[in-house]
Amino acid sequence: MEKKLILLVFSLFCAGIVNAVILNVPTEYSSIQTGINSSSVGDTVLVQPGTYVENINYNGKNITVGSLFLTTQDTSYISQTVIDGDSLDSVVRMENGEDSTTVLCGFTITNGYADDDGYIYSCGGGINLLWHSNPRLQYLIIEYNYADDEGGGIYTQCCCPTIENVIIRNNNSIHSGGGAHFYNHSDARLKNVLICGNSTESGGGVTCMIHSHPTFENFIISDNSANDHNYVTNENGGGVYCFNSYPSFYNGIIVGNNASYHGGGVCCVNNANLIMNNVLIINNCSGGYGGGLRCMSDSSPILRNCIIASNEGYYGIYVSSGSPVVEYSNIYDNEYGNFGNCNPGLGCIELDPLFVNSSNGDYHLTKDSPCIDTGIPDITGLDIPQWDIEGNKRVWDGNGDGIAVIDMGAYEYGAPSYSIHEPEIPHESIIFNFPNPTKNSTTLQYTLKQNSHVTISIYNIKGQLISTLVNEDKMKGEYSIIYNTEKLNSGVYFYKIEAGDLSEIKKMVVIK
Repeated sequence: MEKKLILLVFSLFCAGIVNAVILNVPTEYSSIQTGINSSSVGDTVLVQPGTYVENINYNGKNITVGSLFLTTQDTSYISQTVIDGDSLDSVVRMENGEDSTTVLCGFTITNGYADDDGYIYSCGGGINLLWHSNPRLQYLIIEYNYADDEGGGIYTQCCCPTIENVIIRNNNSIHSGGGAHFYNHSDARLKNVLICGNSTESGGGVTCMIHSHPTFENFIISDNSANDHNYVTNENGGGVYCFNSYPSFYNGIIVGNNASYHGGGVCCVNNANLIMNNVLIINNCSGGYGGGLRCMSDSSPILRNCIIASNEGYYGIYVSSGSPVVEYSNIYDNEYGNFGNCNPGLGCIELDPLFVNSSNGDYHLTKDSPCIDTGIPDITGLDIPQWDIEGNKRVWDGNGDGIAVIDMGAYEYGAPSYSIHEPEIPHESIIFNFPNPTKNSTTLQYTLKQNSHVTISIYNIKGQLISTLVNEDKMKGEYSIIYNTEKLNSGVYFYKIEAGDLSEIKKMVVIK
C-alpha cells in the first residue's frame, strides 16, 4: 500500500536524477512557460489550479509539467487546471525530440488554434508533436481546439507518444483528423481514451496516414463527424480514416459516427491494412457505402471477434478494392445488407447480438447472446486481447470440451462491471492545498456550501494524527488556513476535512 502512496515526483530520484527540482507555478514562476524556460532535465513544473492563458513549448527539455493531480491523484484538478491557447497557436508544442521521460499530466487543453501560415504550423490545435518527440500524455482533457489543416485536438508527425487516460472531444480541423491525426510513421500507443464529438472532412475522430501504426487499447470513438460537403475527396471515415497505414484496435467501441460519403465508422484507403480485435462498430451512418466499414484502393483490414451491427448506409462492410479478412465476428442488421462485394469468413455469424440495452448504449451481452463463446482466442498468435474494455479477464479455460472460448465484441459476458476510465470530476472537491509539494508552509483552501461544524486534521503515512487545524462551527463560504510544515520530516502526509455530511481526504508532500 505504501508503494502506491509514493508520488510521481519521487520517481525522478529513483531514475538517478538526484538534482531534479520542483518549480512551482504561479508561486515561484508567473507562467508555465517561465517555469519550463527555467527548468533542467528531470525537473517538474508543478502548476496550481487556475486558467493559464498561454501557448507553451517544451523546447526539447525532458521534464514533467503537471497539475496537482500529479501529486494527489485527485482527478478534479484536471478540469481545475486549464491551459487556454487564446486562439493564437497550438496550446502545447513538443518539436525537438523530447523523449519518453517527458510528461504532460493533469490538464484541460483548450482554445488552441493552428492557423494556416505554413503546413506544419497549421496542424495540431491542442497539442502538436513533431520530429521524434515521444512524450507521455496522461490524464488530459483536450477540447475545443481548431486546426486550419489537420489534427484539431492532437497532431503527430514522426512521433511515438504514449497517450493514456485522455479525453479528446469537440475539436475541429478543416481537412482531416478532427480529434487526432497520426502522420508519417507515427506509432503512438493509446490506452483508455475517449474520442468524441470531433469533426473534419475525413477522419472525424482519428486519421492515420503514411505508414503510421498507432495502437488503441480500451477506447471509445463516438459521435464524430466527417463531412466533405463539396464531395472533393469522397473519402471520409466518420470515426476512423486510415490511408496507407496499419493501426491496431483492441477492445473498443466505434459508435454513432457520421460520414457524408464513405465509411460511417471506418474508411480504409490505399493499402490501409488495419487490425481490429474485439471491437464493436455500431449505429454509425454513411451517406454512401460502408455504414460500418469501407475498403478502397487495395485495403485489406483484418477483423476478429468484432460485432458490426445496425449501421446506416450501403452495407455494413463494403469493399470496392481489397481483400479484408473478417473472422469469428457477428455482422447483423446493417442497412441494405451486411456484406457488399465481400463474403463472411471463418466463424462469422449474422444474428441479433442481443445486447442488454443498445438504445441506451449498453452493449453488454445478455445470457442468450449468440456472441458468447463464439470468438477465437489467442491460441494461434493472433494477438487477441486477454482483457476486455472494462479490464475484466476474458475466458480462456475452455467450455468443457477442452476448447478455449472467448466472446465477440468489447465486453466479456458475466464479468463484473468496471467502466472504462474517463478522467472526469467524480465529485466536487471542497478542499485543496498549495503549494504541494511544500517545504516550510502550505495554504489549505476550502469551501462550504452550508453552515457546518468543520474539522480539519493532519495525519502521517501510518494514519497517526499529527495535528488538528480546525474544530469549530463555520458559516458557508470560502476559507483558507496557513499550515506551518517546518517541523515535519520529508514524506507523504494526509489532511482530512469533515464538514456536515461531507468528508474528504487529500495527500500532501513535504520536501526538505
